Amino acid sequence: MLGRCVTMLSSLLGIALIALPAGIITAGYMNALHELKQKRQ
Repeated sequence: MLGRCVTMLSSLLGIALIALPAGIITAGYMNALHELKQKRQ
């Protein structure tokens, strides 16, 4: 049972370590694209 809990916790932390920075980077990229489109108009 302890092994399953540790596995679940480590998998959730691993997903969070990948998903959070990816979301932040994507949001910054989308913001930069939006600003670029506004400058072109």
